[in-house]
Amino acid sequence: MSQYPRIIVIVNPISGTKDKENIVETLRHNPLCQVMLTEGPGDAVRFAKMAARTGARAVIAVGGDGTVRETALGLLGSDTPLGIIPAGSGNGLARHLGIPLNPSQALEVLGKCHVVRCDYGLALGRPFFCTMGVGFDAEVSDCFARSARRGPISYVKSVLSVYHSYKAEDYRITLPDRVIERRAMLVTVANAAQYGNNAMIAPDASVTDGMLDVTILLDGNRIHTIEAALQLFTGRVYRNPLVETFRVSHLTIERISAPADSLITAHLDGEPTRLPNRIDVGLRCASLPIITLPGRKV
Repeated sequence: MSQYPRIIVIVNPISGTKDKENIVETLRHNPLCQVMLTEGPGDAVRFAKMAARTGARAVIAVGGDGTVRETALGLLGSDTPLGIIPAGSGNGLARHLGIPLNPSQALEVLGKCHVVRCDYGLALGRPFFCTMGVGFDAEVSDCFARSARRGPISYVKSVLSVYHSYKAEDYRITLPDRVIERRAMLVTVANAAQYGNNAMIAPDASVTDGMLDVTILLDGNRIHTIEAALQLFTGRVYRNPLVETFRVSHLTIERISAPADSLITAHLDGEPTRLPNRIDVGLRCASLPIITLPGRKV
C-alpha cells in the first residue's frame, strides 16, 4: 500500500492571496490529503512525479501559473489528474478552464471530480499548456523575469520598457498546407485561450480540439498595435487589421532576420527561455487529465 494519502496538495507558499491560507489549513486537516510546500523551482515537478508514481488519486496545485505548470510537467505520462486552486496573478489555465478564482469555490469544483483529458503543446519537445511564443511577448517575459519585483505594476513597466525599443522581425512560418513569410511583432501558438489575467490571445482556442491556434501580430502602425493590446481583454483581437490567425495541428516557426545558428528568446507559458532559431511546434492530444468545471466547454 502507498505511504501517501489519496490526494497530494502542492502549495507554493509565497504566491497568491491571503485567503488561500484558510483553504490550505482545511486541506491539512482532511485525512485524504497530504500538503507539500515548495521551496524553490523544480519542487512541484518532483512532488507531482512522486505522487503519480505512488498511486495518488489526484494532485492539486495551489499557486500561480508557474506552480500549475511545474505540477503538470510532473504528471505527464501518468493517469493522475491535475487539480487547480488558482492563487497567482495571471491564472491563465485556471481561467480558461472556468475554475473559480475564489479558493473555496475552486475546492467545490475539485470535489465534483469531473476529469477531462486535455491537449498540451510541444515546442522542440518542451511542453506548454497555455501558450508559447516568440517576439514581443517573449521579450516582455524575459524582462519581467529579470525584474527585482513581481506584481502587475512591475509587469506593466516591463511591457512599456520593451515596447519603446522593440523592433519587429521577419519570420518564415511553415504550416501544414503552405509556407508564409511575415514581418511580425509576435508569433504566438495557443493551446488555451489566454496568457492570463483574461488577456485572450486566441479567444476560440480549446484544450480538447486537437488543434493549435496561431496568432500573428504583424508589423504596422502604432495605433493598431496599441488597439491590439486593448482588444486582448475584450476577446476581439482577431478583428484587428494587423492580426492573422490560423488553426493547425503543427507548424514550424523560423526567424529569418537573424543568422540561422543564433538563439531566439521565446516563452513557454510565460516562462522565458532561449531556443534555436527554428522551432518545431506540435501537440499531444488528450494526454493530460485535468479536473475541470462540469458542463463547461474547454
